[in-house]
Amino acid sequence: MTPQNRSAKIIGAFFILATAASVLAAVLIGPVLSAPDYVAAMAQNANTLALAAASMLAAVVEIIGIPVALYPMLRHRNEGLALWFLTARLLEAVFYTLGIVCFLALWAFIGGVLLFAQGILVMFEASSPMLEATLFIPVALNEMVLAGWLLIKEFNTPLA
Repeated sequence: MTPQNRSAKIIGAFFILATAASVLAAVLIGPVLSAPDYVAAMAQNANTLALAAASMLAAVVEIIGIPVALYPMLRHRNEGLALWFLTARLLEAVFYTLGIVCFLALWAFIGGVLLFAQGILVMFEASSPMLEATLFIPVALNEMVLAGWLLIKEFNTPLA
């Protein structure tokens, strides 16, 4: 078997495994998230959700494997397009991974990273008041949106 044929088989397997893992995750998560009281359903189906998360992470590995395996062959045709393909598939893997995280939590995480960066810059005296304020804005907005959410929507389910 030639190296190109071996690569083709590996890439084909990555496509099949990524699709199978994604479908399995959707099948496992679907009933839980479509339940009327999905927060309680999540607590009752923790093992199912853990298996779905593992399946999604396996799909991410396959999604990353596709462009990594294809890049050596594509770059001989057009290196620029090969890099774009690699980058696009890596971004797909990032967004696929973050797809299980709610928007508010992701926003808070990004804000926290920016706040951490602000602290480092202040510690090394490499900041300005304008930069500090700019790095603080995402956290402040996130906290105000969360406060508004809690005041308006409250919690959907009682705490156990």
